Amino acid sequence: MDYTKQNPPPNQHLSLIARSIHDPKSIEWIESNIQNVLIACIHDCGYWQKIDYLFPLPCLENEWLWDAETKSFTGYFIAQYGSLYGYWSDEYAFRSHFFQISTEPSTKSYYTAGDSPQFVIDNFADKGIEIVTWDKVLNKDHPLLQKAKAECETLTPPINKSNATRIWNKSTPETFWDDWTARRIYLQSKK
Repeated sequence: MDYTKQNPPPNQHLSLIARSIHDPKSIEWIESNIQNVLIACIHDCGYWQKIDYLFPLPCLENEWLWDAETKSFTGYFIAQYGSLYGYWSDEYAFRSHFFQISTEPSTKSYYTAGDSPQFVIDNFADKGIEIVTWDKVLNKDHPLLQKAKAECETLTPPINKSNATRIWNKSTPETFWDDWTARRIYLQSKK
């Protein structure tokens, strides 16, 4: 089924909150439900995929991510994405998003895709989880491009690696190797 803003998928986190065994006015309720509450709110903002981590983890010490100045809950969520190198890839990676969940009816809650601060990336790297950035640098690590760059160095005379990158930026993964081969032959014929 195709979901839209008018017809969103069911919010499963609401049912988890409703089934809580703790008194809704207790600290135990907050401790056991705050993540589900925040994820349910992010779902209501339109992010319907699975959220793997909230950062920082909401707890009493950080006031459950509450920001009194903005009257909202703020933090990052980390989600796993497929197709790291594009639709043709089976590679997966974690990416971060910023969220702000407002309790004021006049202020809209939202989430946005974006690179988290370096301390967030470092914190997860220490746990063996790599959070990648959203910029185009991701595509620069594709194995086909790396293979072409390595080939540049083995040619006699060598070809500058930027030639392979230029071809990569103008082609698709399906056409890259043919485009690269044609360009490589042309450049070699000029030397």
